[in-house]
Amino acid sequence: MSDRQKGHVAGAGHDLVKLRRKLAELRRIIADNERIWAGFRDIENRLVAARSLNEVVGCVTQGLRATFPAVSAVTVCCIDEEYRLQSPPANFGSCSTKIMARCWGPV
Repeated sequence: MSDRQKGHVAGAGHDLVKLRRKLAELRRIIADNERIWAGFRDIENRLVAARSLNEVVGCVTQGLRATFPAVSAVTVCCIDEEYRLQSPPANFGSCSTKIMARCWGPV
C-alpha cells in the first residue's frame, strides 16, 4: 500500500469518528424535539378539552415548568371582541391575586 493510500485510510477513520459524533448529536436533537413536541401536544389536547376559561388558563400554567424547564413566564392573551370579560371570571383560581390585580385591578 502506498503512503498516499495509507493516509487516505487513516483519514477515513477520522471521518468515521466525526460522522459518529454528528450522528450522536443529531439523535440528541431529535430526542429533544420529540420531547418538546410531546409537551405541546399534551397542552393542545388539554386546551381542546377545556370547558371554561379557568380550565384554559390551568392548561397553560399547570405542569408547564416540568415540561419546559427553560420557560420562566407565560403570557395569556384573551381576545374578547364582545367585551364580555370586563371583570375576572368567578373562581379564576389558576392565577394569583397579584396577577389578577394586574389584569383587572384589585379583586
